[in-house]
Amino acid sequence: MLSNSKIKFLKSLHSKKFRTKHRQYIIEGHRIINEALKAKVELGGIWCSDDYAKKNELFLNSISKTQIRYEITSEKSLSQVCDSQNNQGIIGLIDLPHNKELDINLSNFLILDNISNPGNMGTIIRTAVWFGIKDVIISSECVDLYNSKVVRSAMGAHFHLNQIVIKNLDSLITKLQKNGFSIIGAELNGTSINKFKAPNKWALVLGSEAHGISLSIKSLLDESITIPNKDNIESLNVAVAAGIILNSLV
Repeated sequence: MLSNSKIKFLKSLHSKKFRTKHRQYIIEGHRIINEALKAKVELGGIWCSDDYAKKNELFLNSISKTQIRYEITSEKSLSQVCDSQNNQGIIGLIDLPHNKELDINLSNFLILDNISNPGNMGTIIRTAVWFGIKDVIISSECVDLYNSKVVRSAMGAHFHLNQIVIKNLDSLITKLQKNGFSIIGAELNGTSINKFKAPNKWALVLGSEAHGISLSIKSLLDESITIPNKDNIESLNVAVAAGIILNSLV
């Protein structure tokens, strides 16, 4: 059973302050926990409700054969911890990865500039992994990558990323350019993706949902590309745009 002190601790991890302090975060739901197990992520514990345990006996039996400890607790206790309104009856605890220095390799990069919406951030990460982009650079102004809503939206994509670098974008972009990468910005006024031929080494920059790419980053772009608009609608959701552009680039 979850003690009151454990409930308080786990609940606190929905706050960036305490995630940073304890270097841990919460994942919620059967699918994402299964994804973590398949990716061989080390979990610091799993808690599930009585009802979940009855319906998922085979899954819990498979967990019991690993080094990961799970406990059955009450639905009430689990609800106190979960951030989502309709929890799925199971949560897990994972250590936060340490922020890395940029490792230049032969793969392409995704650069996220001031992405503030958690749902968009999670969907972008999930989409990037789908298209094989596993190296992500994030500005410090972006929503926290381990925000509970981001984690739910990404549906386990975090476990498949090679590196997550959170630093000042200007210096990192310059470093990529020195290593032969072309920096491509997604903008409203750029070369149509239908006419753009991607170079071998590139990094795609996606900007703020409201304001686009920062002016300081715009000045560093080697190319600007756009998704052709066939109507007068003002803009496209950044997560949707990410999928369309990545499909074109890769």
